[in-house]
Amino acid sequence: MARYGSLGLVACLIVCTWISDEKLTEREDLDGDGVSWLEDCDDHDSAYSETVLRYRDDDGDGVGDSTRSRSFCRPPDEGAWTELPGDCDDTDSAVFPGAAEVCNGHDDDCDMRVDDDDDSLDTRTATQWFYDIDEDGVPGQPTEETNITCLPPAPDWAEAPTDGRWDCDDRDPNAFPGNPEEAPYDGIRRR
Repeated sequence: MARYGSLGLVACLIVCTWISDEKLTEREDLDGDGVSWLEDCDDHDSAYSETVLRYRDDDGDGVGDSTRSRSFCRPPDEGAWTELPGDCDDTDSAVFPGAAEVCNGHDDDCDMRVDDDDDSLDTRTATQWFYDIDEDGVPGQPTEETNITCLPPAPDWAEAPTDGRWDCDDRDPNAFPGNPEEAPYDGIRRR
């Protein structure tokens, strides 16, 4: 038995050779990108060494659905994947973090706030409301007090009249431009 053990040692000394640390590193990193073949996702191409987490982007706005992700070594051939997560509606390309919040009843910028409740609302999409004391839908003469919101702030606010005719008596809900005037009662009943 000792005879075979010695023979094995002699065989190893003949076949096994010592290599330097530099040569060992070279053999462990075939593409020379500094990442060992044990950790490199493609050790034959130095451009790809680490996997990248990507998110499905069905609407093509560049922001993906955080709940649908995969790791890729190389960018996928199909373009429906992105490195940016956070799209709250991946069926609408106008909805993503950083989008403009506009008056439409939806959370456009994925911050969980909608329209008037969102400080980042683009007020160019909002309506300018004027005080309407008698709540007949036509505001009195414009004052400096206005409100710019998506929805009327209260029942006593109305949009500016499109025809430019303001309420002539904003204390009487029956007096406004376009309201048919009633004939005064003359004491005779008519059928």
